[in-house]
Amino acid sequence: QAFKYFGFPAMTRLPLLDFSPFMVEEGCVLGLCPTDAQLAMAEQLDQALKEYGFLYLDLGLEGVCDKAFEVAKELFKDTTNLAPYDLENNVGYKSLGLDVANHARPADLKEAFALRCHRVVENDLRGAPAGTSETLQELWHRLEKAAFRFMLACSVALKLPPEDLDLFVRAHTQMSGTCMTLNHYPPCKFEPNVSDGRGSGAIRVGEHADFGLFTFLILEDPSSGLQVKKAALGAASEQCGGVGGASVGWLDAPGHGTRAIVNVGAAMARWTNDRWRATVHRVIVPNEEEAACHRYSIPFFVQPDPDAIIETHRSFMAEGEEPRYTTMLAKDHLQMKLSELVKAKSGIGGS
Repeated sequence: QAFKYFGFPAMTRLPLLDFSPFMVEEGCVLGLCPTDAQLAMAEQLDQALKEYGFLYLDLGLEGVCDKAFEVAKELFKDTTNLAPYDLENNVGYKSLGLDVANHARPADLKEAFALRCHRVVENDLRGAPAGTSETLQELWHRLEKAAFRFMLACSVALKLPPEDLDLFVRAHTQMSGTCMTLNHYPPCKFEPNVSDGRGSGAIRVGEHADFGLFTFLILEDPSSGLQVKKAALGAASEQCGGVGGASVGWLDAPGHGTRAIVNVGAAMARWTNDRWRATVHRVIVPNEEEAACHRYSIPFFVQPDPDAIIETHRSFMAEGEEPRYTTMLAKDHLQMKLSELVKAKSGIGGS
Protein backbone atom coordinates (compact mmCIF):
# COMPACT_ATOMS: atom_id res chain seq x y z
CA GLN A 1 0.00 0.00 0.00
CA ALA A 2 1.04 3.58 -0.61
CA PHE A 3 1.07 4.83 2.97
CA LYS A 4 3.85 4.33 5.52
CA TYR A 5 3.36 2.55 8.82
CA PHE A 6 4.34 3.23 12.40
CA GLY A 7 4.15 0.88 15.36
CA PHE A 8 5.90 -1.99 17.09
CA PRO A 9 6.17 -5.33 15.22
CA ALA A 10 5.00 -5.37 11.61
CA MET A 11 1.63 -6.92 12.49
CA THR A 12 0.71 -4.01 14.78
CA ARG A 13 1.59 -1.09 12.51
CA LEU A 14 -0.85 1.72 11.80
CA PRO A 15 -0.79 4.04 8.77
CA LEU A 16 1.29 7.21 8.96
CA LEU A 17 0.13 9.82 6.44
CA ASP A 18 1.64 13.10 5.25
CA PHE A 19 -1.05 15.72 5.92
CA SER A 20 1.03 18.69 4.74
CA PRO A 21 -0.84 19.10 1.40
CA PHE A 22 -3.93 20.17 3.36
CA MET A 23 -2.06 22.41 5.80
CA VAL A 24 -0.88 24.84 3.09
CA GLU A 25 -2.94 27.60 1.47
CA GLU A 26 -3.57 26.10 -1.95
CA GLY A 27 -5.96 23.95 -3.95
CA CYS A 28 -9.23 23.02 -2.26
CA VAL A 29 -8.23 24.90 0.89
CA LEU A 30 -8.75 28.06 -1.18
CA GLY A 31 -11.96 26.78 -2.80
CA LEU A 32 -10.14 25.69 -5.96
CA CYS A 33 -9.67 22.25 -7.45
CA PRO A 34 -7.60 19.92 -5.23
CA THR A 35 -3.90 19.79 -6.05
CA ASP A 36 -2.30 16.54 -7.15
CA ALA A 37 -0.73 16.25 -3.71
CA GLN A 38 -4.12 16.72 -2.00
CA LEU A 39 -5.72 14.10 -4.24
CA ALA A 40 -2.90 11.62 -3.54
CA MET A 41 -3.15 12.16 0.21
CA ALA A 42 -6.96 11.87 0.07
CA GLU A 43 -6.72 8.52 -1.70
CA GLN A 44 -4.40 7.22 1.03
CA LEU A 45 -6.79 8.58 3.67
CA ASP A 46 -9.71 6.66 2.21
CA GLN A 47 -7.69 3.44 2.14
CA ALA A 48 -6.48 3.91 5.70
CA LEU A 49 -9.88 4.71 7.20
CA LYS A 50 -11.68 1.91 5.36
CA GLU A 51 -9.20 -0.68 6.56
CA TYR A 52 -8.00 0.65 9.92
CA GLY A 53 -10.17 3.53 11.07
CA PHE A 54 -7.04 4.79 12.85
CA LEU A 55 -3.93 6.58 11.58
CA TYR A 56 -1.15 8.98 12.51
CA LEU A 57 -1.06 12.56 11.23
CA ASP A 58 1.31 15.48 11.76
CA LEU A 59 -1.01 18.38 12.56
CA GLY A 60 1.65 21.03 13.14
CA LEU A 61 1.51 20.90 16.94
CA GLU A 62 5.22 21.41 17.58
CA GLY A 63 5.91 23.64 20.56
CA VAL A 64 2.44 23.59 22.08
CA CYS A 65 2.27 19.88 22.96
CA ASP A 66 5.07 20.00 25.53
CA LYS A 67 3.51 23.07 27.15
CA ALA A 68 0.09 21.37 27.29
CA PHE A 69 1.48 18.26 28.95
CA GLU A 70 3.35 20.40 31.50
CA VAL A 71 0.02 22.10 32.30
CA ALA A 72 -1.66 18.71 32.68
CA LYS A 73 1.03 17.43 35.03
CA GLU A 74 0.76 20.50 37.24
CA LEU A 75 -3.05 20.48 37.13
CA PHE A 76 -3.36 16.89 38.38
CA LYS A 77 -0.82 17.33 41.19
CA ASP A 78 -3.53 18.93 43.32
CA THR A 79 -7.15 18.60 42.18
CA THR A 80 -8.66 19.86 45.43
CA ASN A 81 -9.73 23.25 44.10
CA LEU A 82 -10.55 22.34 40.50
CA ALA A 83 -14.07 23.02 39.25
CA PRO A 84 -16.08 19.79 39.64
CA TYR A 85 -17.49 18.16 36.52
CA ASP A 86 -20.60 19.89 35.14
CA LEU A 87 -22.59 17.22 33.30
CA GLU A 88 -24.90 19.71 31.55
CA ASN A 89 -22.02 21.63 29.98
CA ASN A 90 -19.53 18.74 29.82
CA VAL A 91 -16.72 20.70 31.46
CA GLY A 92 -14.66 20.42 34.63
CA TYR A 93 -12.81 17.83 36.69
CA LYS A 94 -13.79 14.15 36.61
CA SER A 95 -12.35 12.28 39.55
CA LEU A 96 -10.81 8.83 39.38
CA GLY A 97 -13.52 6.22 38.91
CA LEU A 98 -16.15 8.54 37.43
CA ASP A 99 -15.76 7.40 33.81
CA VAL A 100 -16.83 3.91 32.73
CA ALA A 101 -16.22 3.42 29.00
CA ASN A 102 -17.23 -0.25 29.03
CA HIS A 103 -19.82 -1.27 31.63
CA ALA A 104 -18.74 -4.89 31.37
CA ARG A 105 -15.68 -3.72 33.33
CA PRO A 106 -15.13 -1.70 36.52
CA ALA A 107 -14.55 2.06 36.25
CA ASP A 108 -11.68 3.34 34.13
CA LEU A 109 -8.38 3.94 35.92
CA LYS A 110 -8.12 7.62 35.01
CA GLU A 111 -9.09 11.14 35.99
CA ALA A 112 -9.80 13.91 33.52
CA PHE A 113 -10.42 17.62 33.04
CA ALA A 114 -12.86 18.52 30.24
CA LEU A 115 -13.00 21.79 28.31
CA ARG A 116 -15.10 23.13 25.45
CA CYS A 117 -14.73 25.96 22.96
CA HIS A 118 -14.17 29.23 24.83
CA ARG A 119 -16.47 30.99 22.33
CA VAL A 120 -19.37 28.80 23.49
CA VAL A 121 -18.74 27.98 27.15
CA GLU A 122 -16.82 29.76 29.86
CA ASN A 123 -14.41 27.10 31.11
CA ASP A 124 -13.98 27.34 34.86
CA LEU A 125 -10.23 27.11 35.44
CA ARG A 126 -10.17 27.84 39.15
CA GLY A 127 -7.43 25.88 40.88
CA ALA A 128 -5.54 25.37 37.61
CA PRO A 129 -1.85 26.37 37.40
CA ALA A 130 -0.75 29.72 35.98
CA GLY A 131 -0.69 29.81 32.20
CA THR A 132 -3.34 27.10 31.79
CA SER A 133 -5.81 29.28 29.89
CA GLU A 134 -3.26 30.63 27.41
CA THR A 135 -1.68 27.25 26.70
CA LEU A 136 -4.94 25.38 26.26
CA GLN A 137 -6.45 28.10 24.08
CA GLU A 138 -3.38 27.93 21.83
CA LEU A 139 -3.70 24.13 21.62
CA TRP A 140 -7.44 24.39 20.93
CA HIS A 141 -6.82 26.94 18.17
CA ARG A 142 -4.29 24.67 16.45
CA LEU A 143 -6.46 21.58 16.79
CA GLU A 144 -9.55 23.41 15.54
CA LYS A 145 -7.70 24.64 12.45
CA ALA A 146 -6.42 21.12 11.80
CA ALA A 147 -9.92 19.70 12.34
CA PHE A 148 -11.44 21.91 9.63
CA ARG A 149 -8.61 20.98 7.25
CA PHE A 150 -9.16 17.30 8.05
CA MET A 151 -12.90 17.66 7.37
CA LEU A 152 -12.01 19.02 3.94
CA ALA A 153 -9.56 16.17 3.36
CA CYS A 154 -12.29 13.70 4.31
CA SER A 155 -14.68 15.24 1.77
CA VAL A 156 -12.07 14.94 -0.98
CA ALA A 157 -11.23 11.38 0.09
CA LEU A 158 -14.91 10.41 -0.01
CA LYS A 159 -15.26 12.00 -3.47
CA LEU A 160 -18.17 14.17 -2.40
CA PRO A 161 -19.54 16.46 -5.14
CA PRO A 162 -18.09 19.99 -5.26
CA GLU A 163 -21.20 21.53 -3.69
CA ASP A 164 -20.74 19.28 -0.65
CA LEU A 165 -17.02 19.59 -0.02
CA ASP A 166 -18.00 21.65 3.03
CA LEU A 167 -20.51 19.01 4.24
CA PHE A 168 -18.68 18.36 7.52
CA VAL A 169 -17.60 21.98 8.01
CA ARG A 170 -21.27 23.09 7.85
CA ALA A 171 -22.05 20.72 10.71
CA HIS A 172 -19.32 22.15 12.94
CA THR A 173 -19.52 25.90 12.38
CA GLN A 174 -19.85 26.70 16.09
CA MET A 175 -17.68 23.82 17.38
CA SER A 176 -20.22 23.80 20.20
CA GLY A 177 -20.33 20.01 20.50
CA THR A 178 -16.57 19.54 20.40
CA CYS A 179 -14.69 18.80 23.63
CA MET A 180 -11.03 18.53 24.64
CA THR A 181 -9.93 16.67 27.75
CA LEU A 182 -6.72 16.34 29.69
CA ASN A 183 -6.42 12.74 30.89
CA HIS A 184 -4.23 11.47 33.73
CA TYR A 185 -3.69 7.78 34.38
CA PRO A 186 -1.96 7.48 37.77
CA PRO A 187 0.29 4.55 38.66
CA CYS A 188 -1.75 1.43 39.37
CA LYS A 189 -1.37 -2.18 40.40
CA PHE A 190 -0.43 -4.56 37.60
CA GLU A 191 -2.37 -7.82 37.58
CA PRO A 192 -1.24 -10.32 34.90
CA ASN A 193 -4.09 -11.42 32.59
CA VAL A 194 -6.28 -8.62 33.98
CA SER A 195 -4.58 -5.23 33.60
CA ASP A 196 -3.43 -6.20 30.12
CA GLY A 197 -7.03 -6.57 28.97
CA ARG A 198 -7.21 -10.37 28.96
CA GLY A 199 -9.53 -10.56 31.98
CA SER A 200 -12.67 -8.70 32.95
CA GLY A 201 -11.07 -6.42 35.56
CA ALA A 202 -10.26 -2.73 35.49
CA ILE A 203 -8.04 -1.29 32.79
CA ARG A 204 -7.14 2.31 32.10
CA VAL A 205 -9.98 2.79 29.58
CA GLY A 206 -12.46 0.08 28.66
CA GLU A 207 -13.38 -0.97 25.13
CA HIS A 208 -15.48 1.67 23.35
CA ALA A 209 -15.99 3.66 20.16
CA ASP A 210 -16.27 7.45 20.00
CA PHE A 211 -19.60 9.14 19.23
CA GLY A 212 -18.56 12.06 17.05
CA LEU A 213 -17.13 12.69 13.59
CA PHE A 214 -13.52 11.93 14.50
CA THR A 215 -11.05 12.31 17.35
CA PHE A 216 -7.52 13.73 17.44
CA LEU A 217 -5.51 12.12 20.24
CA ILE A 218 -2.19 13.49 21.45
CA LEU A 219 -0.04 11.10 23.46
CA GLU A 220 3.11 11.94 25.35
CA ASP A 221 5.84 10.18 23.38
CA PRO A 222 6.48 7.24 23.73
CA SER A 223 3.34 6.49 25.74
CA SER A 224 2.05 2.93 25.36
CA GLY A 225 -1.15 1.09 26.27
CA LEU A 226 -3.57 2.32 23.59
CA GLN A 227 -4.90 -0.57 21.51
CA VAL A 228 -7.24 -0.39 18.51
CA LYS A 229 -9.21 -2.80 16.36
CA LYS A 230 -9.17 -2.45 12.58
CA ALA A 231 -12.34 -1.03 11.08
CA ALA A 232 -12.29 -3.83 8.51
CA LEU A 233 -13.10 -6.33 11.29
CA GLY A 234 -16.69 -5.04 11.45
CA ALA A 235 -18.98 -2.41 12.90
CA ALA A 236 -18.22 -1.01 16.35
CA SER A 237 -21.43 -2.52 17.75
CA GLU A 238 -20.02 -5.94 16.90
CA GLN A 239 -16.65 -5.25 18.51
CA CYS A 240 -17.49 -3.32 21.70
CA GLY A 241 -18.32 -4.72 25.08
CA GLY A 242 -16.36 -7.96 24.97
CA VAL A 243 -13.84 -8.63 27.71
CA GLY A 244 -11.81 -11.56 28.88
CA GLY A 245 -9.57 -13.33 26.42
CA ALA A 246 -10.17 -10.44 24.04
CA SER A 247 -6.54 -10.17 22.96
CA VAL A 248 -7.23 -11.20 19.37
CA GLY A 249 -7.20 -8.44 16.77
CA TRP A 250 -5.84 -5.62 18.91
CA LEU A 251 -3.16 -3.37 17.41
CA ASP A 252 -0.83 -1.27 19.57
CA ALA A 253 -0.86 2.49 18.94
CA PRO A 254 2.04 4.09 20.86
CA GLY A 255 2.79 7.79 21.03
CA HIS A 256 4.77 9.14 18.08
CA GLY A 257 6.22 12.54 18.96
CA THR A 258 3.78 15.40 18.32
CA ARG A 259 1.87 13.42 15.70
CA ALA A 260 -1.79 12.91 16.54
CA ILE A 261 -3.61 9.60 16.39
CA VAL A 262 -6.86 10.04 14.45
CA ASN A 263 -9.89 7.76 14.60
CA VAL A 264 -13.38 7.77 13.12
CA GLY A 265 -16.51 8.05 15.29
CA ALA A 266 -20.14 6.95 15.05
CA ALA A 267 -21.37 10.17 13.40
CA MET A 268 -18.96 9.66 10.51
CA ALA A 269 -20.23 6.09 10.12
CA ARG A 270 -23.78 7.41 9.74
CA TRP A 271 -22.81 10.07 7.20
CA THR A 272 -20.87 7.54 5.10
CA ASN A 273 -23.25 4.57 5.50
CA ASP A 274 -20.40 2.62 7.14
CA ARG A 275 -17.88 3.21 4.37
CA TRP A 276 -15.81 4.53 7.27
CA ARG A 277 -16.78 2.71 10.46
CA ALA A 278 -16.46 3.84 14.06
CA THR A 279 -13.42 2.10 15.51
CA VAL A 280 -13.11 0.34 18.84
CA HIS A 281 -10.20 1.08 21.15
CA ARG A 282 -9.08 0.76 24.77
CA VAL A 283 -6.14 1.58 27.04
CA ILE A 284 -4.52 -1.35 28.85
CA VAL A 285 -1.65 -1.62 31.30
CA PRO A 286 0.77 -3.79 29.32
CA ASN A 287 3.33 -4.52 32.04
CA GLU A 288 4.57 -3.65 35.53
CA GLU A 289 6.89 -0.95 34.22
CA GLU A 290 4.01 0.89 32.55
CA ALA A 291 1.79 0.39 35.62
CA ALA A 292 4.34 2.29 37.72
CA CYS A 293 4.23 5.33 35.41
CA HIS A 294 1.99 8.36 35.23
CA ARG A 295 0.38 8.43 31.77
CA TYR A 296 -1.11 11.55 30.13
CA SER A 297 -3.14 12.06 26.97
CA ILE A 298 -5.14 14.86 25.35
CA PRO A 299 -8.07 13.83 23.12
CA PHE A 300 -9.91 16.38 20.99
CA PHE A 301 -13.40 14.99 20.31
CA VAL A 302 -14.84 16.59 17.15
CA GLN A 303 -18.58 16.31 17.69
CA PRO A 304 -21.17 18.00 15.39
CA ASP A 305 -23.00 21.09 16.60
CA PRO A 306 -26.20 20.02 18.44
CA ASP A 307 -28.61 21.22 15.73
CA ALA A 308 -26.59 19.79 12.84
CA ILE A 309 -28.37 17.14 10.78
CA ILE A 310 -26.58 13.79 10.46
CA GLU A 311 -27.90 12.22 7.28
CA THR A 312 -26.35 9.50 5.14
CA HIS A 313 -25.05 11.18 2.00
CA ARG A 314 -26.50 10.00 -1.30
CA SER A 315 -22.98 9.23 -2.57
CA PHE A 316 -22.88 6.14 -0.35
CA MET A 317 -26.10 4.52 -1.54
CA ALA A 318 -26.84 2.78 -4.81
CA GLU A 319 -29.97 3.87 -6.67
CA GLY A 320 -33.00 2.65 -4.75
CA GLU A 321 -30.93 1.57 -1.74
CA GLU A 322 -32.08 2.54 1.74
CA PRO A 323 -29.52 3.99 4.18
CA ARG A 324 -28.42 1.85 7.11
CA TYR A 325 -29.13 4.73 9.50
CA THR A 326 -32.02 7.12 10.05
CA THR A 327 -31.54 10.87 9.77
CA MET A 328 -31.03 12.53 13.17
CA LEU A 329 -30.11 15.80 14.78
CA ALA A 330 -26.64 15.61 16.30
CA LYS A 331 -28.01 16.27 19.79
CA ASP A 332 -30.44 13.35 19.42
CA HIS A 333 -27.68 11.11 18.13
CA LEU A 334 -25.52 11.97 21.11
CA GLN A 335 -28.40 11.30 23.51
CA MET A 336 -29.05 7.96 21.80
CA LYS A 337 -25.41 6.89 22.24
CA LEU A 338 -25.46 7.97 25.87
CA SER A 339 -28.68 6.00 26.40
CA GLU A 340 -27.01 2.93 24.90
CA LEU A 341 -24.31 3.24 27.55
CA VAL A 342 -26.96 3.37 30.27
CA LYS A 343 -28.64 0.26 28.85
CA ALA A 344 -25.31 -1.53 28.71
CA LYS A 345 -24.70 -0.62 32.35
CA SER A 346 -28.05 -2.07 33.41
CA GLY A 347 -27.53 -5.17 31.29
CA ILE A 348 -30.44 -4.62 28.92
CA GLY A 349 -28.57 -4.33 25.65
CA GLY A 350 -27.08 -1.44 23.79
CA SER A 351 -23.86 -1.28 21.82
